[in-house]
Amino acid sequence: MPDHIIRWIIFILISVNLFYILDTRLYSDLRVYIRQTDHTLRNGTTIVDTIDSNTKGKRKITGFNKQENCVEVSTINEHLIKLFKEIQKAKIHVRGSKTRYTINNALLIITDLLKKTKINKQNLKRKTKPSKHISEEVYQLNRGFKTQKCSYSTSIEKLVTVLIVLKPEESSNLQSTIKSLFTINKHIQIIIGKLNVERISILERKYTLIAREVSSFNIDARLERLVREIESLDVVIAGGASRDQNGIWKLGCYQTTYANYSLVYHEGYDESLHECIFCDYINGPFISKTNALKRYNFDNKMNAISVFHDFFLRISQNRLESVVCPDSLFYVEKQQQSAELNGWSLFNNKWQLFRLKIADEVDIKFECKNQKQKCHPNIVYMSSPCCLQELTDMIKFIMNTCETFNIICEADGGTVLGAVKFNKILPWEKDADFRCLTSNFTSLK
Repeated sequence: MPDHIIRWIIFILISVNLFYILDTRLYSDLRVYIRQTDHTLRNGTTIVDTIDSNTKGKRKITGFNKQENCVEVSTINEHLIKLFKEIQKAKIHVRGSKTRYTINNALLIITDLLKKTKINKQNLKRKTKPSKHISEEVYQLNRGFKTQKCSYSTSIEKLVTVLIVLKPEESSNLQSTIKSLFTINKHIQIIIGKLNVERISILERKYTLIAREVSSFNIDARLERLVREIESLDVVIAGGASRDQNGIWKLGCYQTTYANYSLVYHEGYDESLHECIFCDYINGPFISKTNALKRYNFDNKMNAISVFHDFFLRISQNRLESVVCPDSLFYVEKQQQSAELNGWSLFNNKWQLFRLKIADEVDIKFECKNQKQKCHPNIVYMSSPCCLQELTDMIKFIMNTCETFNIICEADGGTVLGAVKFNKILPWEKDADFRCLTSNFTSLK
């Protein structure tokens, strides 16, 4: 037999053996791998989808936990609800029309998603709960609101301590103020004096009424109403409206904007519930949770003008909420904000302010020579107006010097960009850029 035929026969036999090995070993394993698919959910659950020979090719699913899969969907719904509430809150408090329009469009998209997931609309509303210590009120037409009788009701003297904030010029009216308070409740605990750590530390009741500039008390104060709303709305402070000796009634609710070395107060409110309005600052007497007073305390370095502004600003910065219930009314000495520059200096230095504006009552721009602000070296931070003013003065000095000594120099880089784009220095600028002719360098030096 010729050699080439023998070689072809050997080659064919080897090929057949290799094909058999591949088919019985490798390809059979590969077909099993193709038929088997593992699906892993975000919560770690594994779904194994295989074809079982005993079930005649029908798919068999193992390792799938229906309950865990439901938890996964529930978690998504919870996040959607949280997202809806946050955007809803942003819509309430935003003041720019374009921003409000954009947020409103985002709300419409999320609302459509929530409808498809069939989430209960009640879950989207702000949560409230019954008061633990004060009975609920029921509206009875011409009789107005009437408090219901209940087993858990606690008398107000066991819940509230009255802290009368006394100024020297108000001491003559102290006796009549206390007498009017006792006409409401003879057993209520009263502490008189300045706001400091020592007096706050001795408070034992769950709530404290900060009676600032109060001239007299009567049933219009409705202390039970304020305590009820603190517990029901889950806020830390509830205040009332004020009426001064001239008969002027004032709501005393302000919203604050603290940004870019400025603090601006807007009178009014953006959100309400239970006929109470949410406020960043309350300009009148208020009831606070005592543990909040002890935690955030009144700054002893602040004077009588700014101590409450500092306190409420720290409260709002920590995302705690306050309300004013206008149907609670306190009678006070005065309601006007002080516009004296020296009275705000301590507050200004603490909060690094260049401008303070309280509605239409106060508008102060603090002079840079009295500032104790440090210019931040980090380029990612916005510079304070005083630091920018200092940099502006330096640029003017250099340009005037060049002109005086006939030196040809010009602004460059970010300094030119700020002048062209903003007609001033860039808000985050930390230095200035200049160019000069090489021949003038010795003179400039």
